[in-house]
Amino acid sequence: MILTITALIIALLGLTLLFRGIFLLLSRPVKASIFSATGGFLSSLGLALLALSINFASYERLVNERQIATISFYQLAPQYFSATLHLPDEGIARQLELRGDDWQLDAKVLKWHGYANIVGLDALYKLDRLTGRYQDIDQQKSEPITAYPLTLEPGLSLWHYIEKFPHLLPFVDAFYGNAVFLPMEDKAEYKIFITQSGLIARPANPAAQQTVKNWSS
Repeated sequence: MILTITALIIALLGLTLLFRGIFLLLSRPVKASIFSATGGFLSSLGLALLALSINFASYERLVNERQIATISFYQLAPQYFSATLHLPDEGIARQLELRGDDWQLDAKVLKWHGYANIVGLDALYKLDRLTGRYQDIDQQKSEPITAYPLTLEPGLSLWHYIEKFPHLLPFVDAFYGNAVFLPMEDKAEYKIFITQSGLIARPANPAAQQTVKNWSS
């Protein structure tokens, strides 16, 4: 919200100077050029910040551990499952089909330096994709892979900008990809949580608890 308001103020100030410069173009060309150049720069800066704020808004603020998703499975055939991914923040459930032995959920995590947290910038996350994976390496190489994107990048991509120009954003502590994976099983259900250290998945019913026990032993 602060970034959006700042962007709008800068953009409006830039437009005001730009129009003032156009108005003075015939009577005072030197002053008009200064107003126009300054106004054009501020307008561009404001619009760029506004685009970034749109992208910021697509990230969820991350303070403490909290549940961000539930996923359950119904087996259709060997190594072939129907998955229901429920995202409480979106209020929707997605029906997807995954091939393999495990499911994997990927996210992007953005953490700020401590001084940025003081002014209210908490760590951010964005769910990236859901993928089916095979436990056998040879199958992973040869069998079809199922993968689904979970979010789009509205506005100016904050993630791309940070990767390309990290030196221009000294208040960013770390940005990284994070993933969690566990086995798929008929009627198994898992709950996924986000913490300051990344994603955590926990079995949510006996079927999931048993398959994780067998998988980890």
